[in-house]
Amino acid sequence: MLRGGDQDAYFEAGEELLFFASPRFSRWTGADIYFLSMDSTDGRMNSRAADLTASAGTPWVKVVFEENKIYTPECYCAPIPEGRDGDRWVWEHLLYTEPLPGETSTPVSKDFTFNLKGLNGSQNPTLTLWLIGQTELFPSPDHKVNVAVNGQNLGTRQWDGKNSYATDFTFPANYLNEGENTLTLSLPGQTGIPVDGIWLDAFSIQHARAGSLSAGESLHFSGENTQKEYTFSTPASSSYSALEVTNPDQPVFLSGIPSGTITISDPTQPNTQHAYWLFPTEVTKQADRLRLIRQSRLNPGFTGADYLIISPAAFIPALDDLVNLHKSQGMQVAVEDLQAIYDAYSGGRPIPSAIHTFLKDAYSSWNPVPTYVLLVGDGTHDPRHYLPSSSETIIPPFLAVVDPWMGETAADNRYVTFDGGSDVIPDMIIGRLPANNVAELETMVAKIVLHEINTFQKPWQSQAVFVADDPDPWSGNFHSLSDILIGKFPDHPFAAQRLYFQTPDPGLPEPEIEALKEEFRHQLKQVWNAGSGLLMFSGHSSIHQWAHEILFHLDTIPSLTNGQKLPVVLEMTCFTGSFQIPVYPTLDEALIRHPGGGAVAVWGPTGLGIATGHHWLAEGFMKSIYEDSIPDIGSAALAGKLHLLSIGSNLDLIDTFTILGDPATNLERAYQTYLPLTQN
Repeated sequence: MLRGGDQDAYFEAGEELLFFASPRFSRWTGADIYFLSMDSTDGRMNSRAADLTASAGTPWVKVVFEENKIYTPECYCAPIPEGRDGDRWVWEHLLYTEPLPGETSTPVSKDFTFNLKGLNGSQNPTLTLWLIGQTELFPSPDHKVNVAVNGQNLGTRQWDGKNSYATDFTFPANYLNEGENTLTLSLPGQTGIPVDGIWLDAFSIQHARAGSLSAGESLHFSGENTQKEYTFSTPASSSYSALEVTNPDQPVFLSGIPSGTITISDPTQPNTQHAYWLFPTEVTKQADRLRLIRQSRLNPGFTGADYLIISPAAFIPALDDLVNLHKSQGMQVAVEDLQAIYDAYSGGRPIPSAIHTFLKDAYSSWNPVPTYVLLVGDGTHDPRHYLPSSSETIIPPFLAVVDPWMGETAADNRYVTFDGGSDVIPDMIIGRLPANNVAELETMVAKIVLHEINTFQKPWQSQAVFVADDPDPWSGNFHSLSDILIGKFPDHPFAAQRLYFQTPDPGLPEPEIEALKEEFRHQLKQVWNAGSGLLMFSGHSSIHQWAHEILFHLDTIPSLTNGQKLPVVLEMTCFTGSFQIPVYPTLDEALIRHPGGGAVAVWGPTGLGIATGHHWLAEGFMKSIYEDSIPDIGSAALAGKLHLLSIGSNLDLIDTFTILGDPATNLERAYQTYLPLTQN
C-alpha cells in the first residue's frame, strides 16, 4: 500500500510503498527477493477497522528454535531423510550405545536452552519436536527418547528407523519460565537395541501471549477459532501499525490503531483462526538493496551456441581469452549472466532449479543446442553459512541423493539431464571452474588457453602416468585393475608409466618404512613435474590426499613445478572432487587452481565409489581418447559414463563424477614408440 503523501496515482517525495510477505524458507539463501512492476491493476492493499468489538480472547504465538550445526550426509549412513524444512542440516546428535557386560547403563542426555517472553499462564503451551532417526535396527520401534522442560518430565516417544519424526507435548503453563528455559532430551536405551542414534532438527513452543509489548517490539500472533478481540498495551511514545495476515498473499491493513492500548478484533468469519502482525510504525523493515531486474546478455537475434558459459557478472571480463579461444576453434560461444538467469527463472533467488530450467529451455529451443556448458564459480552445500568458516557459494552445486553411502552429494551432472525419470545420462557436457575470486579464475583460464594453443607435439604429451594404491583385499587390487586397463589398448599411442605403491614389510623398523613411503612420494613428484598428457590415480583417498599412507597431499601441490606441462587427471577414487565441501579446498580444486603447474582439468568424484565402477569409467574414457580419437575430455567423460551404463553397475558414479575444468579441453597427445616403464 502507499503510505503518506496525497495518495494519488504518482509515487512522490514523502510517500512510502508498504507491503507484507511471509518469510520463504530456502536452503540456498536467507534473503527474500521481490519484484515490483507497474501495470494497470490497482495493487493497493485492502483495509478495515482494527476494533470491531467482540468478547476478549487469547492471542497465541509460536516460537521456533533451530540451530544448524551438522550436515547429515557426512555421517555416511544413507538413506537419511530431509529435515522439517527440506534441508539436511540439524542441531545436535544424540547416540546411545549399550554398555558392555558388567557395565552400568547410563542414559545419554543433552540440554538445549531457549528464551521466552510475554508468557500468559492462563493456557497450556505445546512443545513440538522435530527429530530424525540416524540408526535402523531390526527391532521396532528402535528409537526411544525422554523429554523434559525445566526438569519437568513431559513423557516418552518412540518411533522406528531412519525417518523424520514430529511429535507434540501439551503441558502445564507453570513449567515454563519468563526468560531462560531448558529442554532436555535423553536416550534411555532399550533391551535388544545396542545402538540408538537420533538428531534433533528443531523444536517450537506455542504459548498464550501476554498483552504487553516492550519498546520496539513487533508481534506476529494468531487468534482463536471464534470471533474475539485482543488487547495490547504499548509504550505511549510509540506509534503502531497492524496487518491482518491470515492470507499472507492478501494482507489487510487495520486502521484506527491508537497509541498506548491497542485492540484488534477478528472479523465475523466462523471457525477461522486469524493471524496478525503488530509492529512499531517507525521500525518498518527497510529493503536491504534495490536494483533493476538483470537482463540477459544474449542479444535479440540470438538463436543458439555450441558452447555456453554461465558466470556471475563480476567474473565475465576474466573469461575473454577463453571465449576467444573457443571462437577461434570454430565454436559459437554464448556467455550468460548468472543473475539474469535467476531473475528470469526463480524470482531472483539463487537456486539450482533456475539454472536447470534455463539449460532445459536452451536444449529444447536453441539452434545449435549447446554441446558444452561451463559453470564459473565455486559452490558449497552450506550456501547460508551455517558454519562461519564456510566459503561463499557463487554457483550452487546441484545437490541430489545419488550416493549409496552419503545420500546427498554434489551432482552437477543433473544440471544437464532433461528427460526425467531414471535417465541420468547428460544431454549436454558440463564442467565447472571452481573460482572463489577473479585471481583464481584468471589462473585457471590462463592454464586452459596455454594448454590449447600449445599444439606442437612434445615428448611429455605422450606420457600416461598410472599411479596405484597398494592392493586391498576388501576394495580391490588397484595394481591389477590398472594393468588390465593399460592392456586393453595394445596399440595405444601413449607411453604407460606405472607408479605402483607397495606396502612396506611391517617387520621393518619404522624409520625404514617411513623412508620407503617418502621415496615413493619423491618419485611421484618427479614424474608429475616431468609432465604428462594423462595422469590417473586408482586407490583410496580423502578430499585432501591419496591413500592413508599420504602418497600425495593437498599440501604438496604448491611445490609442483610442472608449469605448462599440464596433465588431465583422472581420479579413480573417492572424494577428491568434492568441491561442495564448504570449509576446505579439495585436492582436485587445488590442482587446477595452482598457478605453477598441477593440472589443466580433473575428472573426479564428489562422493564414495567402488573400484570396479571406477575401472569401467576409465576404460570408456581412454577408449574414446586413444581408439576413437575423440580428443576433448568432456566427450571422453561422457563416453566413460555410457560405458558404465552398458555394464549396468555402480551407476551412482554417472552423477558423482565431475569435470573441474573446461569440458572442451583437448587431451594433448604426442605419438611415439611405446616404452613401458615400471617403478615400484
